[in-house]
Amino acid sequence: MPTGFFDIESRSKVPLETAGAWRYASDASTEILCVAYAIDDCDPKIWVCGDAPTEELLACDPIVAHNCAFEWAMATCILTPRHGWPMIPLAKQRCSMTMALACALPAALDKLAKALALPHQKDIEGYRLMRRMSRPRKPHKNEDPNGTYWVDSPEQRKRLQLLLHG
Repeated sequence: MPTGFFDIESRSKVPLETAGAWRYASDASTEILCVAYAIDDCDPKIWVCGDAPTEELLACDPIVAHNCAFEWAMATCILTPRHGWPMIPLAKQRCSMTMALACALPAALDKLAKALALPHQKDIEGYRLMRRMSRPRKPHKNEDPNGTYWVDSPEQRKRLQLLLHG
């Protein structure tokens, strides 16, 4: 059985760092920008809202995510109810962060990749773009100060997807 790997990129008015995964995922303002996934050693692919659920990933066992608790919360609160993804059975899920911690390795993905001297390191440019896109920006001078505004454009989404695609 092939191994699947996935990573959900999202945005919300709720600050993930202080609210936690479940509060963040359950908030009505939280939305998924894309899901990057790969099967075994194949090139990554991108799922975006409006696409059919990726049967290719869902057929894998195990399905691995770094900080699987976040992906589980997002799948439970958003992917399944809003986008029709079937639930990923808990028995199929594996958390690479938990595996790293069990081996006394760093939890943070960038530090883990460095510690393991992996050939692919975390993309700092992609990380910075995702951070800008995942939080509301301050209103511009001519905008309603009470409105919610995002760093977002078709070009930025395409750039994010290309960075995630590897």
